[in-house]
Amino acid sequence: MPYGKGYVKVEVPDNAVVFEGKGLKPLDSLEAVRRALANPAGSMPLAGIIRAKGRVDSVCIVVSDHTRAVPNRIILPCILEETAGAGIPPERITILIASGMHRPTTRQEKTELLGEEIAGRYRVVDHDARNPEGLLRLKGGGGEFLVNRMYAEANLKILTGLIEPHFMAGFSGGRKSICPGIAGMDTIQYFHSPALLESPCASTGTLDNNPCHIFASEMAKAAGADFIVNVTLDKEKRITGVFAGDPEKAHAAGAEHCRKESLFYAERPFDVVVTTNGGYPLDRDLYQTVKGLVSATDIVAEGGEIICAAECIDGMGSKNFRELLFGMESLDGFIEKISAPGFFVPDQWEVEELIKVLRKASVKIYSGGLTEEEIRKSHMTPVKDISAAIMESMGKYGEKASVAVIPDGPYTMVKIK
Repeated sequence: MPYGKGYVKVEVPDNAVVFEGKGLKPLDSLEAVRRALANPAGSMPLAGIIRAKGRVDSVCIVVSDHTRAVPNRIILPCILEETAGAGIPPERITILIASGMHRPTTRQEKTELLGEEIAGRYRVVDHDARNPEGLLRLKGGGGEFLVNRMYAEANLKILTGLIEPHFMAGFSGGRKSICPGIAGMDTIQYFHSPALLESPCASTGTLDNNPCHIFASEMAKAAGADFIVNVTLDKEKRITGVFAGDPEKAHAAGAEHCRKESLFYAERPFDVVVTTNGGYPLDRDLYQTVKGLVSATDIVAEGGEIICAAECIDGMGSKNFRELLFGMESLDGFIEKISAPGFFVPDQWEVEELIKVLRKASVKIYSGGLTEEEIRKSHMTPVKDISAAIMESMGKYGEKASVAVIPDGPYTMVKIK
């Protein structure tokens, strides 16, 4: 199973049901991206959009941050070929890292994300959700939004990203590059508020009536986007699909492709579910690992157990996440606390999502980056051997104990038929 930048070997019983990706053939990446730029969904080709605008004084290309496995080194050169071919010099182009409320990326992480040539040649900026001078207030969809000013004022706006199952917004990609990617703190706060997250439709693989998806889409319309380039990946992080063009139509096509590639149905709930957080970079901290736990929740039985392997090389994650989790006295009490008018602490939403898991099942964590004390204070149980933990968990449920394995964690959707 994926673990950090490598794998961990796990022995499972013969009757375990394993839910793995369907193994779509990876594409010739560069050619696939170039073909998508020239034949986009619901839009003129990117080169045509640039020509139609006439003189373009400023270009803003939004990329995901260091916690996402987006193949920017393949996507960006193809986009920059188009801008260069249209006569736009590098000094007019800004690459904006959609960090939401995550920490800024380091110089080394920027190079890892973009490649040395692009990181050194183009202006690369981390979004700052807390800087009021760098934000612009917009109206649309019956509400107001705070968005990165540099992006809002650019002549040409391009979004890039990865379409994968998302435990709040249904699928990542598309409009999520803007909300929460380059939104202001107040907007991010509402996007992650109990008013949206407690909806049963704010769940993996669901777009219809999903309040997170609706809110982010309304903001994306208000902020505007000329073109998107999104991809889907296989378990080896190779491109299996490229979806470019109109922000809504291209994203919808990508989400449907992702659904076909990664959605499975189970006949029944399972007593024990073994999963991961998809390996590096998503399993670099416990904050992100909540995604892998949520991915197992749909098929774990009430009172069952989830065993998750996540390296967590960066430890717990943010200070707020750590303090909220360590200080949580009861699950229901925490939800009451964050639902009180005026209460807000950044990253409370990740604890809220973890509570949804803990309400249904107990959790065991295999991690080299977390101490046993940190795991216990996070209301979970540390394990040193996953195979032994599986056998121990099965012992609680008798001879007919059922086991499911989701090797790729949040990159796979499993629902009860």
